[in-house]
Amino acid sequence: MKTVVTIIALVFGFLANAQSQTVTLTCDNFRSATYTFSTNQIITINSFIRHSGTSSNTAAIRFHNGPIVNIYSYLYGTPSNPNAVFTGVTNITLAEGVSAALAFTITTPTPQSMIPANAVVIPSDATGPVQIALESSSDLVNWTAALPGTYGNTHSNRFFRVRAIAQ
Repeated sequence: MKTVVTIIALVFGFLANAQSQTVTLTCDNFRSATYTFSTNQIITINSFIRHSGTSSNTAAIRFHNGPIVNIYSYLYGTPSNPNAVFTGVTNITLAEGVSAALAFTITTPTPQSMIPANAVVIPSDATGPVQIALESSSDLVNWTAALPGTYGNTHSNRFFRVRAIAQ
């Protein structure tokens, strides 16, 4: 169970930095309709409505590795099954010869730059050279310059920090 919670937390963390848009794809008896996706996008089917004169509508969902899955209008957008989520989709097609509307949300994760908590980053807009300084302290208040090397246990605690100092 711990693994599942971790995976869910990673997915929610990933989706926290995402852009979403809702699209409605419609077709009628004379035109099919297709929408193309990037494979990293997450597709959520919100509703699938068919014209009252047709018995059933299908949408073909094509995945990047080749499979095609047909979804049916009577399965989505109902109280018992309000939506479905797909990843790795390359396109959705509503077939010619039916009248239908398929509403879906496209979530596009945005890339995150991960900076370790103990890293010093020189800003890209820095104007001029930057000196990187290693400092040591025994009380986290008074800091002195330090050199990389081996340190003993002369203090009960020894703290180090790295700073970027504009020149």
